[in-house]
Amino acid sequence: MDIPLSTPILMDGATGTALRQRGMPEEACTEEWILRHPQELLALQRAYVAAGAGVLTAPTFGANPASLARFGLEEATEDFNRRLVALSREASGGKAKVAGNLAPCGMGEFAVREGRFEEVVDNYRAQVSALAAAGVDLYVVETMLDMAEARAAVLAIGEADPGKPVIVTFCCDGEGRTPAGVDVLAALIVMQGMGVSAFGLNCAAPEVVEEQLERLAPYACVPLAAQPSGDGETAASFARRAEGYARLGVRVFGGCCGTTPETISELRRAVDGQHLGPFAPME
Repeated sequence: MDIPLSTPILMDGATGTALRQRGMPEEACTEEWILRHPQELLALQRAYVAAGAGVLTAPTFGANPASLARFGLEEATEDFNRRLVALSREASGGKAKVAGNLAPCGMGEFAVREGRFEEVVDNYRAQVSALAAAGVDLYVVETMLDMAEARAAVLAIGEADPGKPVIVTFCCDGEGRTPAGVDVLAALIVMQGMGVSAFGLNCAAPEVVEEQLERLAPYACVPLAAQPSGDGETAASFARRAEGYARLGVRVFGGCCGTTPETISELRRAVDGQHLGPFAPME
């Protein structure tokens, strides 16, 4: 299913932080907890749809074998991904697309050091195969810190579910570097060279996201994505940044930690008020 990335897309907001406010313990396996408390996810994601989100992110952030293995649940990879996507599909009510969510797995440094990159691809391929069978509409590879893991995730999607749109976002500091030392400008160039549909930043303060996207914009050949943290922001102050993001070529908007359905509702109004046309690279 094609997602028109030439037009603005509004993602949903935070899942993990919102579920912790709804009673999920810090130490819990998020995916397992959701499946034991499905009504909490359904209520949250239905609120995001009501707020105007056009894409729900299935809560499969840690549903790859390597991450689930920390809880002794690696054998549940296929089952968890299938059931979690089904919950998000139910929450969407047919009013929003559902994205399969891939995230850091902790294997990147090992892969580079040991020359075993294919094992990282295998890890993500197992998850993508399950997400593809569950019928996701697109993929969000988010909060990436390591180039090897980002590359592996994109390769796995291309192999196991070719043709689906892929949005990749990295997390960085004010210098534009991830905790693993990756410069997000280098990440943009590599990811768009691999054919991703959009590239951007998430889980960083809004001012950091805007500053770094300004650095990336002259090199972007694909639409940019902005999904900052909402910590310390009101819904209104968060949404006011949409105009600056749009000016830089952002066509995928959303929020990360600390954002709420109220945030997304305000962002919906702000994005709609921009009357944005198709993405065009800077000359």
